[in-house]
Amino acid sequence: MHSRWKEFLKEFPRKPREMHRDEFLAEFPNTAISFPAILVRFGDETPRVLVTSVGLNTVSDIDELIELVKLRLRDAESKISKAA
Repeated sequence: MHSRWKEFLKEFPRKPREMHRDEFLAEFPNTAISFPAILVRFGDETPRVLVTSVGLNTVSDIDELIELVKLRLRDAESKISKAA
């Protein structure tokens, strides 16, 4: 794992959890997503995709990925706040 990504995860506002495809599908069998992906979970709800496999393939470096995750997380949190 890239050292910059490790540092980002240490500072991440949510507790990160790495799961392999089989682990994810065992825990969330009714969730259809394309792997790899970066997801976020709010409370007990089903995880939401922050960055799709296509999105992961479009970033050119780790800093771009970190900025994309931050942006998508802000968007997801904003939608949760508006729904509440």
